[in-house]
Amino acid sequence: MSDHLTFGAPRGETDPNVVDSDPPVPPEPPVQDKLWRFYRHQIVAIPLMVLIVLAALFGLFGLTEQRLLAGGPELVVEVEAVERFRNRMTGRFEVTITNPSGRAVETVTLRISRQYLSGFSGVSFSPTASHIDDSWWTFDLGDIAPGTTRVITGELKAESSGRLTGHVEVLSGDNRVAVVLVETFAFP
Repeated sequence: MSDHLTFGAPRGETDPNVVDSDPPVPPEPPVQDKLWRFYRHQIVAIPLMVLIVLAALFGLFGLTEQRLLAGGPELVVEVEAVERFRNRMTGRFEVTITNPSGRAVETVTLRISRQYLSGFSGVSFSPTASHIDDSWWTFDLGDIAPGTTRVITGELKAESSGRLTGHVEVLSGDNRVAVVLVETFAFP
């Protein structure tokens, strides 16, 4: 016998213990749930949430302002007010009254309906109101000379959510010169 050990078959011979066949087949993988599973309510809710985010990005829920014009040959009234903003935000309210005619307009009065202003807190105007009653905030502007402009500015803070509607009126003496309907919507 020889002094060294040999493993397997000697050279040139095949080992009778080794079977020439395909490698063994691995076991079947376990059944797993899908990583993404959508239920019926999610198919509606997810696109709706994406639309809300896109609407917010494009400013649908942000502050928007409106510019309203009214008047006649004696006075032109321009109202710039917040059209849509969020609850507890502060918005600007401005009324510009211009006399484009060639003669002075006497005893001009601006009135803003209290119904509209009651939905706001921290209401402040410059110049301040001459008189406040149950129906109107009244600003006595005196006579307006030809070609001149008077501006009344204010700040309004939304106290509650919802739609606020009111009127802005301009009078010359007892004659109503212009009426503007103002609407503001405050989001919760």
